[in-house]
Formats: sequence, C-alpha cells, structure tokens
Amino acid sequence: MKFNWDKVLLIIMLIFSIGLFYSSNVINNNRNIDDIKISILPKSQYFISSDSILKVIDPNLNKIKGSKVLFSLEKIIDSISYVEKSQISKTVGGNLNIEIKQNKPIARIITDDSMFYLSENLTFMNLSKLQSVKVPLIIGYEKKSSLKFLGKISFITQNDNFLNERISKIIIDKQDNLSVKFRGLDTNIFLGKDIRINEKIKNLKGFYKRLEEKKELLKYREINLQFENQIVAIKNQIL
Repeated sequence: MKFNWDKVLLIIMLIFSIGLFYSSNVINNNRNIDDIKISILPKSQYFISSDSILKVIDPNLNKIKGSKVLFSLEKIIDSISYVEKSQISKTVGGNLNIEIKQNKPIARIITDDSMFYLSENLTFMNLSKLQSVKVPLIIGYEKKSSLKFLGKISFITQNDNFLNERISKIIIDKQDNLSVKFRGLDTNIFLGKDIRINEKIKNLKGFYKRLEEKKELLKYREINLQFENQIVAIKNQIL
C-alpha cells in the first residue's frame, strides 16, 4: 500500500493554519486598546457626544478580551436612551471601532413631573443638552395610554408637511381619545379613537383648507372628526 504523503501534508498545513488563526485571535483579544474611534449617526443631529460614550465604557475597557465582552459592551451602550443600536469591533491593531445609530424623536411628552421624547421605535428618550428638536407636544400621557396610537399620529405628523407645519400639541385622554391643536388656533380638533385615522386626517386637511380660503379659521372652537363621513364643527359663541 502506497503511503499518500500529499494528504498528510495537507492535514499538517490545515492544522498549522487553524493553530495560527487561533493564536492570532488570542493575541488580538488580549491586546490592550490603543485607540477608540466612535461614529455617531445621523451626523446632522447629535443627542449624545463621543465623550459621553467614553465615560460609559471607560470602566469596562480593561475587561475587553473576546467577542463576548464586546457584546456586553454593546448592551451597555444600547441601554442609553439616545441609542437605537450600537456595533463594536476590535481591529487586529488593537483599535476599538464603535458605530452608533441614534434614536429619532417624533414627539415630546410632558407629564406632571417630567419631560422626555418619544422615539419612532416607541421608546423614551431623555432630553439632550446638545440638541433640541421641533416636534409636537404630547399632553395627558399616562402609563396606560396607548403608545402605539401616539406613535402613529406623531409619525404621520412628522412625515406630512401640512401637519408638521401646523400641529403643535397632541392631547390624549384617559379613554385613549386623541385631540390635536394647530399653532395659532384655540380650536380643539377631536380625532377620537384609533380607527380610520388616515381618513380623518384627509377630512381635516380638506376642511381646514376650505376654512382658510374663507378666512373662517378663528370662528370655530371645536372640529369633531370621529364620525364616519361626517365633520361636526362648532362655532364660537358670539356674545
């Protein structure tokens, strides 16, 4: 039987490659951090600074030895209210790359004792000293209030130029009925429950434009859109 030296050589090279790869990983994982590069997106709005991120991770830098620790570090950064998702990698040269995607605020919630943003992912964000965003105010929020409904109307407002320019307040009552206020108007615009919301918005925009053309915007104290195919508008009382 002829001995196959080619197969033996191939196995030896494979074992050597695996060993080299493993030893390189061990050396890299045990290497001290030489530099940290932090990238925060979007660059147009910073709610948190690189220095703030460094302060959060600094107590853990000496523990960074392996992918599991990097994963734990990502969880620490992700717990920051401004952060939607972080991704951390360590280079062969011993550098740490941190990529951070920030949460996007779509409304500002005001309660009796606090104020914070609602993000498009329906999470809460602390107010930032670095950035203030022009978004509608949400009044009347309680823990049992429907975040899904609040997020929906806030998102619609953010992505509709007509509404974004006009809606200043979103008000939710204890029965999860929504009302909105337009800038410069005292009119209460009642949307009601989370049903046919797109239809209600369409009717509101059409009715508003007709009142604007007639210069009658200030004549109404309430516009009720909760009924299907009907707008109930109540004029101000003339004393």
